[in-house]
Amino acid sequence: MLSLVKIAPQRGFSLIELMVSVTLGLLLLAAVSQIYVNTTGSSHNTLKMARVNQELRAAMDVMVRDIQRAGYYNQATATGTGVVAGATNPFTQSASNLQVNGSCITYTYDRDNNTTVDDTEKMAFYLSNEAILMRNSGTSASNSCPPNSAEGITDSNRVTITALSFVLTTHCINTSVSLTGPNVDNCTTTPPTAGNILIKPRQVTITITGKPKGDSSGAMQRTITDTVHLRNHLVCIAPC
Repeated sequence: MLSLVKIAPQRGFSLIELMVSVTLGLLLLAAVSQIYVNTTGSSHNTLKMARVNQELRAAMDVMVRDIQRAGYYNQATATGTGVVAGATNPFTQSASNLQVNGSCITYTYDRDNNTTVDDTEKMAFYLSNEAILMRNSGTSASNSCPPNSAEGITDSNRVTITALSFVLTTHCINTSVSLTGPNVDNCTTTPPTAGNILIKPRQVTITITGKPKGDSSGAMQRTITDTVHLRNHLVCIAPC
């Protein structure tokens, strides 16, 4: 004789259980969404900062490589001290000489080796409208910031340049007196007299500060600094 097994009737979730489950699911979904948003935002900011660093470094490299050539003169000759001389170098005279004024630097060099300061050999870097510009041509009588024509070496649509500065440091070596030791500044210990030949090594310290376009708080702002040692020393006859 078969025995009958009583099967309990199936029950669904109660309304309270369903509401608790939905609430817990929503909380979990919100937590996961917040983690995703934070991760995405952090990655986006990291990308922006990397772009700023890349832009600043590229602009710095362009300026360093070109400023190094300031004062180059095809007809310069070597003195007995082994230092390239050129007291009559037209690329280090008057307005053609390297000059620094805050966020502007101007200089010339003998790009085409014709010993004449041509208009295309008047160079300049300066800050304008939150971008770094480089002089590329023009008809101005002397170097200037801004020149008649220039092109940007930073992209103002992606990076805002908030500051640019140039600081010129000049040493002085008097070749007309006995040279001993490094002689970085023997003009200080032995003041030159009229007719002395002076050699003046120079360096320019460049500082650039920039941030991503639209970063109103400046939280992602970055600053880099580099120093350019000019290859061509300023040579002059005292007093100078």
